Amino acid sequence: KLGRGDLYEAHTITNVGLKKRLMLMLAWHTRTRTGWDTPIPYRYRYLETWADPRAVEAFPAIYAYYDAADVIRAMRATLDLFRWVSAETAAGLGYTIPTDRIALIDAWIAATLAEISPDQLAAH
Repeated sequence: KLGRGDLYEAHTITNVGLKKRLMLMLAWHTRTRTGWDTPIPYRYRYLETWADPRAVEAFPAIYAYYDAADVIRAMRATLDLFRWVSAETAAGLGYTIPTDRIALIDAWIAATLAEISPDQLAAH
């Protein structure tokens, strides 16, 4: 979206869309550690009371200002958080993370972000 000049959509996806998936993974992560009967409040309220403190500590970094470079920074921070939470969740459920596929996804993200010129970022 940033490469096409759509800062609003990139910002929305980073601050809302990615967070929906992250919150579901955090709920699963909590339940793999504390039991599947652990109540998770509606709409993930009171996050600080049930989520892993390491994840809560990462939250200030995963939201972006309305700025193209900051959207990229926040997206990377969100993906980093999702990566370790999902790895621990998978391990707690007895699954193995396909690291070869994650490496391909990471390479694609890096290549896609590298295509965004500094001029495109400065224009926003």
